[in-house]
Amino acid sequence: MITITRDVVKSRLYVKAECSTEMNGHYDMSGQLLFLSIRGHGKFKVIIRKGVFSVTCALAKTTKPDGKIHWHVKDWKYTFELRDKSTLVFENLFEGNELLARAAREVIDSGSNDVVLEIGKPIFDSIMGTITSTINQFYDAVPEEDLALD
Repeated sequence: MITITRDVVKSRLYVKAECSTEMNGHYDMSGQLLFLSIRGHGKFKVIIRKGVFSVTCALAKTTKPDGKIHWHVKDWKYTFELRDKSTLVFENLFEGNELLARAAREVIDSGSNDVVLEIGKPIFDSIMGTITSTINQFYDAVPEEDLALD
């Protein structure tokens, strides 16, 4: 579900999206995760169920050489919350020491949303930056007259 609203007076665009996603990749971790000292490297999988992202974009207008006005996202901020339990799987925790890995998996599983909130911010920052850049490319190509009904 996605809702998009625009405040013309404040030059703001508000986007709220609820979605579920699965991310797969490789990790290299050494340090504290929640209250647990943890280390390892290998494959990981994260499943986020019912993640809600709320984005506020401050819009600016620029006039192109052809005289047409275009929007531009000059600033943005976002929040996210998790409305359902996430799943995290890290392979090769503690370089295969199954006793330590099992204990770590139990802690991660019992606080999976807390782990996502702790380690997810840099990932979500990057995703939101890419989305904002794509929106600006769209705004650069499409003039205001083709976007706004007011």
